[in-house]
Amino acid sequence: MEENWQIQLFRKSLKKKQKLNLLDQYVNTEDSKCCLDLGCATGVISYFLRKKCGKWFHTDLELNNLTATRNLIDNNSIFQIDPIHMPLRDNSFDLVVTLDLIEHLEKDIACLHEVHRILKDGAMLIISVPAMGPFYIVNHIKRWLGMTPDVYGHVREGYTQRKILWMLDSEKFKVVETKTYAKFVTELIEMCINVFYAKFRAKKQTSGYKGSITPSSGEDVKKQQKLLFLYRFIYPITWLMTQLDRFLIFNKGYAFFIIAIKEDKPEKDSKMDTHPTF
Repeated sequence: MEENWQIQLFRKSLKKKQKLNLLDQYVNTEDSKCCLDLGCATGVISYFLRKKCGKWFHTDLELNNLTATRNLIDNNSIFQIDPIHMPLRDNSFDLVVTLDLIEHLEKDIACLHEVHRILKDGAMLIISVPAMGPFYIVNHIKRWLGMTPDVYGHVREGYTQRKILWMLDSEKFKVVETKTYAKFVTELIEMCINVFYAKFRAKKQTSGYKGSITPSSGEDVKKQQKLLFLYRFIYPITWLMTQLDRFLIFNKGYAFFIIAIKEDKPEKDSKMDTHPTF
């Protein structure tokens, strides 16, 4: 039986595999745990999360993403939900995983506020966001090549570490671990793949919240068979090149992966709540 197109693409992915490796370290739920996959995209990470036990629910705002996810996993656990106004009960989830979502939202703080509301006391949030800052060279190259945030469907380029940690703290999350992934070589190769796809093949692309940087449906995959066939041959080379990142000891990755716990805090003094300069 032929694999779903999402799994086929995942087999040749770079950043997604690194992200899943990090998730494997922290997601180890019991069967009774109630877990939310907020912003499931096309469902490939959702597919692997469900193998971790626990009772999973998957949500997204984009209908195209939900359609793709329903072709991959159980339809009864997939819902269209606005992450800013979630019709979910307070204190109802043991774990929320939201990967590469809030950079797509105008009201990112409001989303974190909602996540805090629906999590049980002491429950865990796993969040990933793109990193930004003056020393992230690939981000500068992207802009020079016309790969601006809107091409990726983002409303902002990303977050500095200081800003995302401040946001979580302001919404009463206790950050217990902060990691990064997708270092320089990986991000550079991903950018080259995205640029090629966007510039030369996007005319055949169906709509999707990530714009035209990657196939977002089975139809896209069928239309791009020649391109994907070529990529299968060069993938071993690109993967080997990403291993150079292991030697970049002092170089942070281009995405943050953060583990936080919901906790109740006393109201802060108004002076302490002033938004810092980033």
